[in-house]
Amino acid sequence: MPHDKNDIKTAIYSVLSTLAEEEDHSTGIPESYAYLALGGDMELWNTVRAVICPDWVSISGNLLTLTTEGRELGTAINQALAKNG
Repeated sequence: MPHDKNDIKTAIYSVLSTLAEEEDHSTGIPESYAYLALGGDMELWNTVRAVICPDWVSISGNLLTLTTEGRELGTAINQALAKNG
Protein backbone atom coordinates (compact mmCIF):
# COMPACT_ATOMS: atom_id res chain seq x y z
CA MET A 1 0.00 0.00 0.00
CA PRO A 2 1.50 3.38 -0.98
CA HIS A 3 2.40 5.77 1.79
CA ASP A 4 1.29 9.38 1.82
CA LYS A 5 3.75 12.26 1.76
CA ASN A 6 3.49 12.86 5.50
CA ASP A 7 4.46 9.26 6.28
CA ILE A 8 7.44 9.53 3.95
CA LYS A 9 8.55 12.90 5.34
CA THR A 10 8.26 11.65 8.90
CA ALA A 11 10.34 8.59 8.05
CA ILE A 12 13.01 10.70 6.33
CA TYR A 13 13.21 13.11 9.26
CA SER A 14 13.39 10.20 11.69
CA VAL A 15 16.24 8.49 9.85
CA LEU A 16 18.27 11.69 9.38
CA SER A 17 17.80 12.94 12.94
CA THR A 18 18.61 9.54 14.43
CA LEU A 19 21.74 9.20 12.32
CA ALA A 20 22.81 12.70 13.39
CA GLU A 21 22.43 11.69 17.05
CA GLU A 22 23.68 8.14 17.01
CA GLU A 23 26.07 7.65 14.14
CA ASP A 24 29.47 6.19 14.97
CA HIS A 25 31.45 8.56 12.81
CA SER A 26 34.08 5.98 11.96
CA THR A 27 31.83 3.14 10.79
CA GLY A 28 28.20 4.27 10.39
CA ILE A 29 25.18 2.17 11.35
CA PRO A 30 23.73 -0.94 9.71
CA GLU A 31 21.06 -0.25 7.12
CA SER A 32 18.84 -2.83 8.83
CA TYR A 33 18.57 -0.54 11.88
CA ALA A 34 16.85 2.14 9.78
CA TYR A 35 14.64 -0.41 8.05
CA LEU A 36 13.58 -1.96 11.35
CA ALA A 37 13.02 1.48 12.91
CA LEU A 38 10.42 2.05 10.18
CA GLY A 39 8.55 -1.02 11.36
CA GLY A 40 10.18 -3.37 8.87
CA ASP A 41 8.20 -1.73 6.07
CA MET A 42 10.31 -2.49 3.00
CA GLU A 43 8.23 -0.30 0.69
CA LEU A 44 8.61 2.69 2.99
CA TRP A 45 12.32 2.04 3.49
CA ASN A 46 12.92 1.78 -0.28
CA THR A 47 11.11 5.09 -0.80
CA VAL A 48 13.09 6.80 1.96
CA ARG A 49 16.34 5.29 0.69
CA ALA A 50 15.68 6.63 -2.82
CA VAL A 51 15.19 10.15 -1.43
CA ILE A 52 18.08 10.30 1.05
CA CYS A 53 20.77 8.60 -1.06
CA PRO A 54 23.27 9.81 -2.17
CA ASP A 55 22.82 13.47 -1.21
CA TRP A 56 22.19 13.03 2.51
CA VAL A 57 23.22 9.46 3.25
CA SER A 58 25.80 7.19 1.68
CA ILE A 59 25.65 3.43 1.85
CA SER A 60 28.77 1.32 1.75
CA GLY A 61 28.16 -2.39 2.08
CA ASN A 62 25.31 -2.34 4.56
CA LEU A 63 26.43 0.72 6.54
CA LEU A 64 24.68 4.10 6.47
CA THR A 65 26.70 7.25 7.01
CA LEU A 66 25.60 10.85 6.74
CA THR A 67 27.10 13.13 4.14
CA THR A 68 28.06 16.63 5.28
CA GLU A 69 24.74 17.93 3.96
CA GLY A 70 22.86 15.10 5.67
CA ARG A 71 24.56 15.79 8.99
CA GLU A 72 23.65 19.49 8.76
CA LEU A 73 20.03 18.63 7.97
CA GLY A 74 19.80 15.98 10.70
CA THR A 75 21.28 18.38 13.23
CA ALA A 76 18.85 21.14 12.18
CA ILE A 77 15.92 18.74 12.62
CA ASN A 78 17.15 17.81 16.10
CA GLN A 79 17.61 21.47 17.06
CA ALA A 80 14.09 22.34 15.86
CA LEU A 81 12.65 19.43 17.81
CA ALA A 82 14.55 20.43 20.95
CA LYS A 83 13.30 23.99 20.65
CA ASN A 84 9.68 23.00 20.03
CA GLY A 85 9.54 19.64 21.74
